[in-house]
Amino acid sequence: MTIRNLDKMLRPRSVALIGASERAGSVGLHIVENLLAAGFAGPIGFVNPHHTQVVSRPCYANVEALPFTPDLAIVATPAQAVPDLIAGLGRKGCRAAVVITAGVAGELAKRMLEAARPHLLRIVGPNCLGIQIPSLKVDASFAQTLAKPGDIALVSQSGALTTARAPRSRLSPFGSHRARRASGVLCSEVPTSPISTPPERQSRGSFSL
Repeated sequence: MTIRNLDKMLRPRSVALIGASERAGSVGLHIVENLLAAGFAGPIGFVNPHHTQVVSRPCYANVEALPFTPDLAIVATPAQAVPDLIAGLGRKGCRAAVVITAGVAGELAKRMLEAARPHLLRIVGPNCLGIQIPSLKVDASFAQTLAKPGDIALVSQSGALTTARAPRSRLSPFGSHRARRASGVLCSEVPTSPISTPPERQSRGSFSL
């Protein structure tokens, strides 16, 4: 495991959402709203072949049509589309993706990782809540609340735990530097006292970091 391209995941300068939507109650719309409400200062691009606009912003038919190369892509599409989308993102020059989509398992998950590997594209997911980077005003998730900036980073296998923690951070003096849900280990990173899950209790998930 290396740290190559993790800066694109954790310090993105541009973001694209693949699967942006205006459909009420959809994950795609929820993420659109979170991205915009967080106040991220960099470019945000939306991709959906069925829309030319989403919430009055341009929406592109495919990844190739985006007018910029996103540092971070969020994928919220049907599962069968994910491997080809990851390949397209890699060709575009994107090097980090959060795959929200559920149902990417078995052969599909293998194809997704194989599509990412030639481009050294790092993946969090699939079937995840997303990531939040409050200090950069990035909310690439469908969580209900954006954590406030702080000095603690949370990486959690449990979406329920992360979701429960975010509202508390609005009231806590500590806040949360980064929060994300992946199929991996649960750990909290504190500058003065790192804590991590013992090896015998770690989950062996299908994510690429």
